[in-house]
Amino acid sequence: MEDTLATLGRVLSLASVPLMIIGFILLILQIRKIRKLSARSFVLSIVFSILLLLVNLLFIRGVFLGWWVILILIFGCVFGFLWSFTTRLRLEDQQVTGKSSALYLVFWALSLCATQLMASFADKFTIFLGFYGMFFSVGVSLGTNGNTIFRIYNLKKEAPIAGPTPSERGMSGTAVQPQSQSWDKIIRYGVILVGIFFLGVVCVLGLFLGNKYLWGKDDFDMIAEDISIESENILLAQEHYDSGVDALEAKDYENAVAEFSFAIDLNPDYAEAYCDRGAAYYNIGEQDLALADFNTALVLDPDLARAYANRGGLYWIMENYDLALNDLNNAIVLDANMCDAYLNRGAVYFSQDDYKQALADFTEAIRLDPNNGKAYKNRAATYIALGESSLAQADLDRAEELGY
Repeated sequence: MEDTLATLGRVLSLASVPLMIIGFILLILQIRKIRKLSARSFVLSIVFSILLLLVNLLFIRGVFLGWWVILILIFGCVFGFLWSFTTRLRLEDQQVTGKSSALYLVFWALSLCATQLMASFADKFTIFLGFYGMFFSVGVSLGTNGNTIFRIYNLKKEAPIAGPTPSERGMSGTAVQPQSQSWDKIIRYGVILVGIFFLGVVCVLGLFLGNKYLWGKDDFDMIAEDISIESENILLAQEHYDSGVDALEAKDYENAVAEFSFAIDLNPDYAEAYCDRGAAYYNIGEQDLALADFNTALVLDPDLARAYANRGGLYWIMENYDLALNDLNNAIVLDANMCDAYLNRGAVYFSQDDYKQALADFTEAIRLDPNNGKAYKNRAATYIALGESSLAQADLDRAEELGY
């Protein structure tokens, strides 16, 4: 099921790219074009965006919400309110028309950057940040469509009423301006802003009340607590893993096993911890435990080259050369610069009396790590098998210089 959802997610992500490009092209084509506007369509847009958010939150229960979503919603409302002014409205024959300026594209790009910025902080809990982006989008919808509705209403209200011409009334053609017109506009825009704000607050309040009484407060608290605990466990697991690596490099294998085990207890999906604990087990002679850990590491992360190299080396010790070569070839495909993979594969070739292949792998290992004494010593043994005694002696001398 998880693989199916992951595949579906990747397909949708890939499909969103051409759709976004097509949408952007259509948006450009609409710039500076006059189009008819209807307040009804903007009302439906507001209702649809709110319903979409509610349906998503009902479908995925117990989403982790914080008080800051109100700020995100308010920010979206203000952003949308300003965005709506990039479309110029006119009244022609009792029909409101609109023409978007190039600045409309700037606001569109800014809104896209804002939602992507929220998504860029996502790690394991992408869905929560995705919902925060949805709150921003709903706020933008409230601000843009709400202000546009008000502007349409205001434009129709201020339109002149058909009547007798100035000459027929015996008056001059000079129009009389309402004295408080500017203050009326300020009051009206203030009312629409306050209305948008309170509408957003009501939506968020409804979601919180639903979280408390519909889904269950305990569920909400449990999810928030689980997220906090899991994040803390991941950080602690990293600390124990780092201590295990230090112990492994110091050849303190018993302590390395203990530290890697602590890391795995805190984070059971820690593939690198399984891999390195397997290496520690191998060095204390626990081959079965080492093999089990290498297998688990590769189940958790099939692209972990180091696990293939380690398991390949273990298969070589167990004289299972075919499995060893298969793992070591996989390791080199995943990481062509891994010295240990060439070193271990060279040892397998040497055991199969394929000295030319062994020589090539040991030479490549030395190229990748010129201070690897083990590689020089193994290549010296290969030179001896090939009858190249002088070259073998040079490698033995170099290996001795490096402590081998």
